[in-house]
Amino acid sequence: MMNDVTYFEAARHLGYRMLHEGGTSDADRLRYGFRLVTARMPADNECAILAQNLDAQRAAFRANQDAAKKATSVGESPVPGDVPPGELAPTQWSRICS
Repeated sequence: MMNDVTYFEAARHLGYRMLHEGGTSDADRLRYGFRLVTARMPADNECAILAQNLDAQRAAFRANQDAAKKATSVGESPVPGDVPPGELAPTQWSRICS
């Protein structure tokens, strides 16, 4: 189910929103996204898990820009042009506590 196009698009838009509305640091953006999804603030251990996941996804997509472009282009909704795929794809794939 998580590979359904609808979930890819929803994750992309959530990631975009986190990048633009969540603050300037990864920690702030992850807390913001977590709060949007769960309606509560994350515990410290949850923040650590999210940060580790984001770092791993970021490294993977930086190593494979074609995969980043492919991941961010799934679906029919417009792909934001103001965020590089290598930055948007990791937030999309992190999917808040996947």
